Amino acid sequence: MTTEQFIEEARQLARPVFHLTKNQSNGAPLAAYWGGSPLVTHPVASDPKFRHWLSIDCRFLPARFEDLKGCLSVYANENEEEGIVAVDASMQIDSTSQSVPGLPLFAHPATSWPPIEAIFKFGSPAFKQWHSGEGHSQNSPEVYRLERSTVFGAYDQHLRMNNPLLGWPCGVYAALGGWSEPWPENDWYDLQEKRLVLFTYEDAEPYIEVWLDDNHNFQVIQRIS
Repeated sequence: MTTEQFIEEARQLARPVFHLTKNQSNGAPLAAYWGGSPLVTHPVASDPKFRHWLSIDCRFLPARFEDLKGCLSVYANENEEEGIVAVDASMQIDSTSQSVPGLPLFAHPATSWPPIEAIFKFGSPAFKQWHSGEGHSQNSPEVYRLERSTVFGAYDQHLRMNNPLLGWPCGVYAALGGWSEPWPENDWYDLQEKRLVLFTYEDAEPYIEVWLDDNHNFQVIQRIS
């Protein structure tokens, strides 16, 4: 398998994502507010341990989130690894409103490329046949880092050129939808049973992840690299 073939394999798993930035170019719609006053209040808002991180209009979430309506506000507990999501299904962000509760962010369509872990778990039979034919000692994504496969290394570089966490594209405050990052906590596989609602890049650390399960329960995770 060549590098180009492997990137095409990854392309089949790539997911649409919206990057939230301050840039309003090309008619990008207003989709969120960063910091400031929450759009959706929650009883914990009065607790100084909780910080309102951002509020988003769910209309700008990509495919896979058609069942999530209204606006949501994300709060994180600055003293613990937890957070809360408050939702108002009847609310929308009005771009004509004179009220600006926080820093306005605009939605730009982009592509979220899968991590190596996703290709090992969800890749095609052709990839799995190639990988096993290479004589790798384990069918595990951790092994490639030791074996220094040329193909895997080239894809790593591709990811670095298309990942706001690593600085490119720059100016991205948060992403709506997409793939999650593998972290040292080794919870990536368990979390794939849920949907990644958003991930924050700005004002890190911590990075904030918001997940949604099939019962519409939210989970907020704070990450430290």
